[in-house]
Amino acid sequence: MSTYFQVKQLEDGSFTKSGVRGFGYLDPAQALLLETLGQLEVSGSVLDLTARGGALALEFRNQGLEVSALEISQTAITALSLTAKSAGFKVLEPAQVFDLEMQFDLACLILSADRGNALVRFWLERAFAATKPGGRVLVAGDKDKGFERYFKEAKTFFGSAEILERSKGLRVGLLEKTLFEAPIQPRAERFTIEARGLKLECEALPGVFASGKLDTASKVLLEHLPNASSKRVLDIGAGYGALGGILALEGGSVTMLEDDWFSVQSIARTLKLNNLNARVLHSDVDSSLEKDAKFDLIVMNPPFHVGKDVILDVALEFIEAAKRHLATHGEIYLVANHFLPYEQPLANLGRVREVARDRGFKVLAVSS
Repeated sequence: MSTYFQVKQLEDGSFTKSGVRGFGYLDPAQALLLETLGQLEVSGSVLDLTARGGALALEFRNQGLEVSALEISQTAITALSLTAKSAGFKVLEPAQVFDLEMQFDLACLILSADRGNALVRFWLERAFAATKPGGRVLVAGDKDKGFERYFKEAKTFFGSAEILERSKGLRVGLLEKTLFEAPIQPRAERFTIEARGLKLECEALPGVFASGKLDTASKVLLEHLPNASSKRVLDIGAGYGALGGILALEGGSVTMLEDDWFSVQSIARTLKLNNLNARVLHSDVDSSLEKDAKFDLIVMNPPFHVGKDVILDVALEFIEAAKRHLATHGEIYLVANHFLPYEQPLANLGRVREVARDRGFKVLAVSS
């Protein structure tokens, strides 16, 4: 039986699970933020904008402060909600990220630059919007992923900036809001992709995987999928909706699952642009999908990174989810880098066929 959905409590009292950055321990940037708190006197209201499992929010709550926490990963929200329930702080809905207006005395933010410049700038703009005049933002990030450049840029609209801590390539800095002209908020990107003789108009929010293009892995997969017309299709880990959107255009009855709330919103915008009726769920793998839902065609391009770490837990649960939801005589198609060992777990579902090996990727298929 899969242990993917089991939640673990850490020594500090916060919760975590597979798929959360730093699963099994504290995310290093989050841990450094915690170490730095001793340098600050904090009062009033606090917002943890990138809360993970809630370790920072828990510490602030233990200090008797009014605390709110926000996450856009459904996986992390599961753990964060348990931490909040035991500690008594508030968990904001992901959509509230757009409604933060000068409510907090202090905001905390981890810059995850692996998802691109636009997302980093988006979070800095949201931290600026969330803090009161004179408020502060405690921000952590990786020196080798542009932290000092982003921090210097943030100083131009916050007004005051100070590096508080340097440790093993990580940095923690403090921004103070002494200027009040808000930075320009990064906008969603619109673009068109083409596959299977079809065109899909797309829109993606900052940080969404492969925004602006059809990534090579998805292109290879689309070249080798069977026709989706009249089939019940499940796209697990749908990104901005490239696979699911094209298959919906082809006539499939499509459901798309995404852990990332920005991706869910991007899919909704893509569907609207193309007048498509497909279903999208904010879901930790298949946690939001009905247990008895069955599909004729299941497609996936599984993630194998959690932050900068290569971790296959999420990808292996994609395969388990496909097993749970595959209809009789249905098919699963998976695309992956050549070196990823998915043949064995797929073999537990049926006979595995290597359909293609092209441009650094392989397409594997299983029939029920």
